[in-house]
Amino acid sequence: MTAKDSGGVLPFVTEILDELTEDLDVGGVGPEDLLADLGLESISLVYLIAEVQQEFGLGDRLLDSLRWHPPTDVRALTVGQFAERTEQVIAAPAAGVPGRAAS
Repeated sequence: MTAKDSGGVLPFVTEILDELTEDLDVGGVGPEDLLADLGLESISLVYLIAEVQQEFGLGDRLLDSLRWHPPTDVRALTVGQFAERTEQVIAAPAAGVPGRAAS
């Protein structure tokens, strides 16, 4: 069963973050938690983005959205905001990322 079948983006993101923080003294991850406060290394945030992109068939669209529309420091987002941003990317047409010049 995939995240698409089992409840969507937030549960999938929370599951990944629970795995990434299991050795840290976080005590469970919720939608209001800031990604910056979870004690994750930058590589863990890259892993999170990559896993979400792969699970939802987004290619590089989520990463592009975070980099360009508007530029966002992922660590400044709550878990819920990250999930909402992902849902926006899923819902958006795949033709391009608004605000980014075509190459």
